[in-house]
Amino acid sequence: MAASKQVSMPPALLLLLLPLLVQANFKGPYKGGEWKSAHATFYGHNDGSGTI
Repeated sequence: MAASKQVSMPPALLLLLLPLLVQANFKGPYKGGEWKSAHATFYGHNDGSGTI
């Protein structure tokens, strides 16, 4: 039987790459931009009571 080699990542390399991997997961499609006019309809009282 041939011995299998395990490839292990040095801890220092993992610590360097971890922030990049975490940041890559949180990037979304939104790139920013100007605010656009919009409106919303609220039901209930002015203070928000009566809404779900």
